[in-house]
Amino acid sequence: MLFNSIPARMLGWLSALLCLSLSALLPVQAAFPEKPLRIVVPFAPGGSTDQMARLLAQLLVKEPGVQVIVENRPGANTILAAGQIARGASDGYNLFVAAGSTVVLSPLLYKKLPFDPAKDFNMLSVLGEFPLIAVVRSDNPAKTLPEFFAYAKTKPGGLNFGSPGTGSTLHLSGEMLKQEGGFQATHAAYKISAQALMDVLGGQLDFIMADHAMAVGEIANGRLRALAVTSDQRLTALPDIPTVAEFFPGFRAIVWYGLVVQKDTPEPIAAKIKAMTDKALATREYQEGMVKIGFVPSPPMSHGDVQKYLAAENERWGNLIRARNIKIDE
Repeated sequence: MLFNSIPARMLGWLSALLCLSLSALLPVQAAFPEKPLRIVVPFAPGGSTDQMARLLAQLLVKEPGVQVIVENRPGANTILAAGQIARGASDGYNLFVAAGSTVVLSPLLYKKLPFDPAKDFNMLSVLGEFPLIAVVRSDNPAKTLPEFFAYAKTKPGGLNFGSPGTGSTLHLSGEMLKQEGGFQATHAAYKISAQALMDVLGGQLDFIMADHAMAVGEIANGRLRALAVTSDQRLTALPDIPTVAEFFPGFRAIVWYGLVVQKDTPEPIAAKIKAMTDKALATREYQEGMVKIGFVPSPPMSHGDVQKYLAAENERWGNLIRARNIKIDE
C-alpha cells in the first residue's frame, strides 16, 4: 500500500500539516470566548436582579477561559438597555438579563420601541421567577381571598391599589386579580414599589400585588396580611398562604427573567452560552443562592421549552391587556 512506502518521519510531518490545515478551516467560534463576556442588567446595582446576574457570573467564570463583567444600564423601564443590545454586535459577548416585562409586556403596550423581541432577541434560558403576593393591611376585615372579593364588591366606588408604574407586571397582576374576582379598583402608579407598600400600610391603598422579597418582612411582623400568591405552587417561605390558582385554576402572574443574546448570534456560540448557563442553573449553589434573594430558580429548559414558555406568557398577558383595554401610548 502507499502508506507502507512512506517513511514514518514523513507520515508524522504529513499528519501535523493536515492538522494545521484543518484548524485553519475551523470557524472562529471554536475559540469562543476570546474576551470577557458582558452581562447587561437593565437595573441599578444592588437589587435582586443585579444579585441574580452576579450569582450567574460567579458560576460562569468557573468554566475554563471564561471571564464575565456585569454591567448595569438602568433607565426607561428597561427599554434603554434592550435597545442597546438589539443594536449591538451579534458576536455573543453581550448577554442581556431580560425581564418578562421587556420581551412580552412592552411590545403589547407600546406602539414604538427601539427593539423587536421576535426579530432582535434569542432567549436562551429562563433564569428565575419572582412570585407576587396579594396583600392587604392587617386590619382589613378580609382574612381570605374569597372574603376579600366579597368585601371589595361592597364598596360602591371600588378599591384603590398601586404598583411601580402602569404596564408593570405588578400593575397587570392586579388587573388580572380584578378580572377574576369581578370587582372594581382604581390603579395608582408609583415610581418605586416601596412607595406603594408604604401607602397600603398607611391606609391610602386597599391592596397591592407585592413581590415576595419586599413583602415577606411586613407579613412576618404582622403589619400586612397575605391573601394569596400568584405562582403555580405555594411558596416554601409561606407554605400556609394559598395560591390564587387554588381558587381560580390557571391563574399565574409572576415576574420572570431570561438570558438573551442578539438574534443573529452564530448558532455555535449561542449553543455554547446556553450550555454554560444551563450547567450553572443546575447547580445547588445557583438554586440556593436564588432562594436567598427571593427567587424561585428555574431548571434548565430545552430551546423548544423556552419558546413554549414565551408563547404562553404572550398569550396570557395579551389576552388580559386586550380585555382590559390597557394602553400606555397611542
